[in-house]
Amino acid sequence: MNLIAIVDQNWAIGKDGDQLIYISADLKRFRELTRGHTVILGRRTLDTFPGGRPLKGRRNLVLTRDPEFRAEGAEVCRSVDEVLAKVESAEEHPAVLWYTHSSSAPHFNVRTDKDYVNSIVSAVGGQLLFPAESEGNSVKLSNEDFLLLMNEADKIILGVSLNSYKEAKDMTYFNKEDQVDFSTTPAFASRDCYVVGYDWAQDTANAAEIIRSMAACLYPDLFSDVPDSDKDKIIAFWVE
Repeated sequence: MNLIAIVDQNWAIGKDGDQLIYISADLKRFRELTRGHTVILGRRTLDTFPGGRPLKGRRNLVLTRDPEFRAEGAEVCRSVDEVLAKVESAEEHPAVLWYTHSSSAPHFNVRTDKDYVNSIVSAVGGQLLFPAESEGNSVKLSNEDFLLLMNEADKIILGVSLNSYKEAKDMTYFNKEDQVDFSTTPAFASRDCYVVGYDWAQDTANAAEIIRSMAACLYPDLFSDVPDSDKDKIIAFWVE
């Protein structure tokens, strides 16, 4: 992460809600450095932009405590305290099987507690399922071993880009004939199967929204009031 700032001799970076001075060459340099990257800013900083609009050509993450605030073209991040408070009130904490699809049968790549997804699941009280002897951040399982975890899971999360599988309507698209049938699992019966694109997961700066979306996935009743736009990181993998 890089911090870009213009300062005076006393290291002040702004006054009266605005930056100290505007220099065209400085603004051009800022555009060159940040184009194609992610910028993190507060809501009040966003207000100082032309028209209060996010910067073009960059991913804009806006920090705010306002639960109603929305900004077209930007991603809004809020405190996770309210999310964790709700999670603590849950009577049961689900077991989660998080895996990635492998086109090379018969393997399934299951995420372990050494992977970053474990911190996301555990942050909201979930329990990641994986073989106890796992050493890496993922482990390849045969159909037989995968079935054991699959039937134990309350929630099944698949990390895959559905852009590559446009015809996929639910988890059964990834059945392996005469070997694995997702329709027989408790998670499928309760419609607790989800899909997530790994493009977001690399962005730890957006942890608040990721955790909020995970909480809504694990505890849909507790988070029924959460707007759909806050659930779009982890999506129900079910098409009526």
